[in-house]
Amino acid sequence: LRPLLPFGREDILNFATSNGIRWREDSSNAEDDYLRNRIRNRIMPVMKETFPSFLSSFQKTLSHLTEAESIADDRLREVWAGAAEIKNNITRIDIAKIRSFGDERAYLYGLLNTFGFTQWDDIEKLLTAQPGKMIFSNTHRLLKDREDLLLQSLDSIPEKGPDLLISHGQKNVSFGMHTLKFTELSKNEYGDSRTEPWRNKQAICVDRDKLNFPLLVRKWQKGDYFYPKGMKGRKKLSKFFKDEKLSIPEKENIWLLCSQNEVVWIIGIRMDERFRVKEASENILFIELTKKT
Repeated sequence: LRPLLPFGREDILNFATSNGIRWREDSSNAEDDYLRNRIRNRIMPVMKETFPSFLSSFQKTLSHLTEAESIADDRLREVWAGAAEIKNNITRIDIAKIRSFGDERAYLYGLLNTFGFTQWDDIEKLLTAQPGKMIFSNTHRLLKDREDLLLQSLDSIPEKGPDLLISHGQKNVSFGMHTLKFTELSKNEYGDSRTEPWRNKQAICVDRDKLNFPLLVRKWQKGDYFYPKGMKGRKKLSKFFKDEKLSIPEKENIWLLCSQNEVVWIIGIRMDERFRVKEASENILFIELTKKT
């Protein structure tokens, strides 16, 4: 709070003198070492002499600018509510809506300047850039992803993380915010189950005899491929992700369960046809993905 801001120096001195109030003045005020002092000591006296109403006019201008800023802030809040959606620590900004408002650069600045960005020419070009183009501030990343701009804190971007080995008989392994649990089932146990909890994306059953231990949990890499369950032939993971319309942040969070160099499971998404349980399978491994609590 700055309660004396509306009053000039002379007003304050006159009030203090007439009311017998003593004051202490900072001796540096008389020095011109600081820009604010040079303005106060050299420029302001000339401005007041040349334009006697300068200070009052300037104060009115500041007041009008503050009011205009309030109106602009209200508008930006409306635009943000209509064009931005926050999910899983990522803000998705609809490019088509931003462009529909006109003066795209002004709106981008108003929406993004508080996140530390300064490269406004490059940010404006993101609207028409190829997917995958990104710009960084000290705290955030802004990237083009199909029809949206994705705003994400650098703290929330997952690191690659170490590869994890899983030995035969191991019951669980943790990675990121998740845990994989392994349970061996006999053919009868697999056939007798009525709930079939593996019939969802968070769990699978595989033919254990087709696995080569130790298994490996790792991030996906360019060139990886697998044989999607229920389909014939192999498919590159990059093509699979494109068909699934996964965003760049979603792809950055993907882990694989591998047997030697073969993908067993795109964890939480799709398993490989080569490892599925068949009539001849005798030993089954139930693998479940759970979130850390």
